[in-house]
This record gives sequence, C-alpha cells and structure tokens, in this order.
Amino acid sequence: MALDLPDGARRFFDGESETLIGLLKAPAAEHEAKVRELEEMPESVERIRSADIRSFASFAIGDMLGNENAIYFSTSQGWLGFTKERYPAYHKVVNALAGRAELRDQVGSATIMNAMIAWLKGRTLGDAEAEVGFSTFLLREVERLIRPCEVSVPIDNLRIGRDLRLANVVFRTFDAEHFEAFGQRTRPADPALLERQGTFLTKMRRAYEGHVFAVITVEADRQRALEVALEETESALVALRAFSMAAYVPEAPCYVGIRGRVWPCPGSPDTLLS
Repeated sequence: MALDLPDGARRFFDGESETLIGLLKAPAAEHEAKVRELEEMPESVERIRSADIRSFASFAIGDMLGNENAIYFSTSQGWLGFTKERYPAYHKVVNALAGRAELRDQVGSATIMNAMIAWLKGRTLGDAEAEVGFSTFLLREVERLIRPCEVSVPIDNLRIGRDLRLANVVFRTFDAEHFEAFGQRTRPADPALLERQGTFLTKMRRAYEGHVFAVITVEADRQRALEVALEETESALVALRAFSMAAYVPEAPCYVGIRGRVWPCPGSPDTLLS
C-alpha cells in the first residue's frame, strides 16, 4: 500500500517547509573554511576527506559530540543552508515527519532530511520537480526507496544446531555453503572486479563464517530497515536469553547479544548458549 498523509498534515508540513525557505542563509563565518575545502576538492577524488561532508552537493556541520547542528547545500548563487541558530527549525520539521504513524515504520529520518535538502535546493534553483508542496515531493521520493530489505545482524556468543525463528527474526548460522551462495549471487559481470570480490569474500569468511546471524526482511528504506532490524533483533534476543543460565542464576552473566553491544565471552565455546 502506497504511503500517504492526511490532507491536514500535508497542509501543515507544506506550510512549515515553505517557512524554512525564508530561513535559508549563507554559511556562517565559522563555516567558510569548510566551504573553501569543498570547493577546492577535485571532483575526481575517490574519497571525501572530511567526515562532515555528505556529498559534493551538500555538507553538514557537527558539534563536539558529533551531533549535526548546521547544514548547507550548493546553488548557482553560492552556498545556502541553516546556521546553528536556524537549524533547530529545520530539524523540528524533519523529526515531526519521522514521527508520523503513516511514515515511521518505513521511512527513516535520514531519508526525510535528504529529501528536504533536495526540495529546498530545487526550489532555489527553480527545478520544476520541486514546484510542489514538500509532502508531495517527499512521498514521491520515498516511493522509489521503499523495498523489501533482508538485513543480517551478527550475534556474538550464540550457537544453534538449526535455524531458529522468533517472531519475525530467524537466527541462522552462516556456514561455508552460505558464503558460497553469496559469492555466486554477487559475482560481478566485469572480470576485472573478480579479484576484488574474492578479497572481500575472504575477509567476510574469516570474520563471520560459523557465526550466528539474526536475519530479518523489512520493507522500508535502507536506513529505516536497519533500525527496525536492530530493534526486532534486540526483542528476539530478550526472549532467547530466557533459556540462558542467567535467567535462573542471578550471578551468571549472559554474553549473548548483537556484536559490538556485548562483552566478549570469557569462557570456552562449551559455555555458550546452545
């Protein structure tokens, strides 16, 4: 079913978005060095040097903790965007849209932010596609981004003898057969890329072969699919931990969890939940 917003919500967000156009401003003096760095960067470089720069068309500024608090995009008249003082108004609209019941299960905030910047840039450049309300523009953009996404989340300190389903999540051991099939599915058509793919598969097998993954299919944009997959996996793990020793012995810790979110298990493989 196609996503939509009620007429009242459309009018509200279209009005708020139009207000944002009046808040656009040239980069603050403290951000001019970042603009110069971007403009002087050759278009042929393979990697972007600054982690704050999203693309050659726009870039974001973060505070000391890495939280975005200003963003600018290029136009034919120079760079425009939201300074630190005006950024909260832009962020408020994005968050309000991301929290709408009609969107939140399938559309992530990053997708809404990217669509907002594209719409604002289109309006300043007179792009015909942006000459519609932002809600219409956004729904048109997300329609092409939402698709079934299979997400595999690595789980540490868990062994299973066969596939195990809990709600929407399937816990599965990625064995040699899995990686062989993955290699066949992703085999590049260009022979020149075969060596690169082989190197990648070797690294993947070394890191993950024999490990358990939580596999879930989510229909959403890619960013939101990953968020939902992590949420669903954590919920499934809560149920799975009921079968660990920690559920019966308070002093016994449970080390089963998403990789990077749990401590390494100090015991031998025989002590793992199996």
